[in-house]
Amino acid sequence: MIGKNYILILFLLTSICARTQLYLPLVNYYNDETQRFALRDTNSVNLFQSHLSFKPILDLRTNTDSLYSNSEKHYYWITQKLFKENFLIFKGEDFWISVDPILDLELGTDFSADSTERLYWNTRGIRIQGKLLGKVGFSTDIYENQALLPNYQSVYVDDRGEFFPNSLNTKYTQNNAVIPGYARTKPFKKTGYDFAFAQGNISYVPNKVINFQLGNGNHFIGSGYRSLLLADYTTNYPFAKIETNLWKGRIQYTAMYALHQNLYRLHAYTTPEATYEKKIGTYHYLDFAVNKKVQIGLFEGSLWQRVDSLGSHSPDPLFLNPLPINTVIKGFEANGFKSIIGLNVTAHLFLSTIGYGQVIFDR
Repeated sequence: MIGKNYILILFLLTSICARTQLYLPLVNYYNDETQRFALRDTNSVNLFQSHLSFKPILDLRTNTDSLYSNSEKHYYWITQKLFKENFLIFKGEDFWISVDPILDLELGTDFSADSTERLYWNTRGIRIQGKLLGKVGFSTDIYENQALLPNYQSVYVDDRGEFFPNSLNTKYTQNNAVIPGYARTKPFKKTGYDFAFAQGNISYVPNKVINFQLGNGNHFIGSGYRSLLLADYTTNYPFAKIETNLWKGRIQYTAMYALHQNLYRLHAYTTPEATYEKKIGTYHYLDFAVNKKVQIGLFEGSLWQRVDSLGSHSPDPLFLNPLPINTVIKGFEANGFKSIIGLNVTAHLFLSTIGYGQVIFDR
């Protein structure tokens, strides 16, 4: 069975039209290709501007043509359409919009289990993306999924279900499995899971210095496949992000505000279904190109309690601060507050080799 990164393969293969002001999908294929391009680029200006440790990456930061196949036909018209073109394209003088279907169908069995039950995973969805007036880009993805998982995976996701309080708010019961990277599930047949997945963003690039973004999605800060700073192994969350580029692109500073939630339902609520305990995340990241080969990133991440189990807590207004000084002001831990700071170093060593490392400080 596969995870969300592989489910995206079909629309990644069909989305190969060159475009600008769009964020590349947060999957290993695009991350690897952008890094490969940066390693092989001989243009010193691009090397200074290729800040690739805060993902997803705006495609203005790389040569998008290098991420896609060459211009030769892909054997037949149907394979050309499936693997080298968007399914539908609408374009004019000031706009470009594409629509791509997403389909992933899998069938298998668990040879380690004493069962003849067929396992499968099916995903149906759609991806819509576009650019307007040369300054605005947007994308949205919606998936509907059903899955029958191997026993060891079922045990794992069942152990990570959401928590419901009793009437006295003295203890919790766990229900509705949660699949990492997706969301909570509802039962499907006897042992299966039914769940949805959605993400999207809108990006505004008024000039080469600043970029504004709003959306619901995931992020990754660091180099490599794992991160100590901020990883993408979470359910999507609403966010607002401001990215600035200074000193001819050698400095990139990003401030991001996110609304996270625990898997604990509120005890008191007026909505038809109890909402989750909320918390606010603020993330500050300064990436500096020391020279053509070395980049140093300074990170501060903070979590702020927004509500308690009754939904009656308000956040500290300091969370609105756009500068990485929350830890200096409040320390690493305070009432309703938790913070870490970190360092990410990337160095182009020799030939097409890159070295990187991270360290975090916590109390």
